[in-house]
Amino acid sequence: MHSVVVGVILGPHGIRGGMRLLALTDVPERFSSMKSLNLYRKNGEFVRQLPLSSVRMLPGKPHLLAFSSLVTTPEEAKTLQGLEVRVSKEDRPPLEEGEFWVEDLLGLEVIHGETREPLGTLCNVLPTGASDVYVLRTPQGEERMFPAVRSVILDVDLDRRIMSICPPEGLWD
Repeated sequence: MHSVVVGVILGPHGIRGGMRLLALTDVPERFSSMKSLNLYRKNGEFVRQLPLSSVRMLPGKPHLLAFSSLVTTPEEAKTLQGLEVRVSKEDRPPLEEGEFWVEDLLGLEVIHGETREPLGTLCNVLPTGASDVYVLRTPQGEERMFPAVRSVILDVDLDRRIMSICPPEGLWD
């Protein structure tokens, strides 16, 4: 199964085995409709499927609370700390035209839209608020950043694994 990380268990909450879960998704409400959590180690190794009895959103907090009938003490919840919650790629919500999942962008070959010159490989996405900043690694190993805005990104072809950009003049001087 090709899966994506949507959360991480931060640790226990309370005395009845509640878990603090950091949502790593733009759609944290997805946890309210989930029947279970698929838990993995950071290396991608599957650990277990944990049925959910309830989820409580915490307005203004970056985490939520998750409860399972199989985890009834803080000590049991502590053993799950650091595990990732993953869903299959097929379970991701649909995106609008021109929107992409970060994990689908990473590794794309980045080329200059006018000269077709290879510039490097997209290696990171930095969320900054108004618009993300993309980081590419040049063939020489240098990192270069550019804004993730329509005026810079000309085309993204996920099938061919290519992103065409037109960096503003002087951006990397």
